[in-house]
Amino acid sequence: DLHPRVRRQRQMCIRDSVRTAYETDSVNELNTQFCIIFFLLLNIFLGIIGTFWFRTQHRRAEIALRMALGSTRWGICGRLMGEGVLLLLISAIPALVVAWNLGYAELVEVTRMPFTAGRFAITVLGTFILIAGMIVIGIGYPARRAMSIEPAEALHEE
Repeated sequence: DLHPRVRRQRQMCIRDSVRTAYETDSVNELNTQFCIIFFLLLNIFLGIIGTFWFRTQHRRAEIALRMALGSTRWGICGRLMGEGVLLLLISAIPALVVAWNLGYAELVEVTRMPFTAGRFAITVLGTFILIAGMIVIGIGYPARRAMSIEPAEALHEE
């Protein structure tokens, strides 16, 4: 038999090692989740920017024609940005319906954080802002480059 003090110290040592292992596992799990989130966001970012960049580059003749007919550079840029955000709004509606149904039916993990309307709204708003920013970047730079050339030159290339 061990002395009660030694037994208590061993139990505390075991508790500390279990606590440390638990904390380390949860930290590792959290780091893994952050890496996965970063990877997915990077891929989504590159995909959205590439899509809108490609779309804007192929509309150079239209941009040049609008400039030749008297549209301002800011007006053209605003129109292109508006079209991109409108596409986002149109595609967001069915995505919201699907996401709400997945959360409401608890087909996603809700053990750590319950599915609530407030949490859903904050997530939707954050996602919308992130994707809108990606669209603005994907349209803004190539649109500015397309507007910097002379309209006659762009129309001649076509």
